[in-house]
Amino acid sequence: AADLKKAEEKITTLAEERDGALKEVEDLKAKIVELEGKLQESTGAAVVGSDEK
Repeated sequence: AADLKKAEEKITTLAEERDGALKEVEDLKAKIVELEGKLQESTGAAVVGSDEK
């Protein structure tokens, strides 16, 4: 019974770690999308700027 309790605690801990990791991945994906948008804006502005010369 003690082993079962330890196993249940380990499963709970692993599930919490997994959920935390998944949330981190989602946050990073959002940051990447945001940075890609900024990058496109800046390269777009750079292209427009060089066309005007």
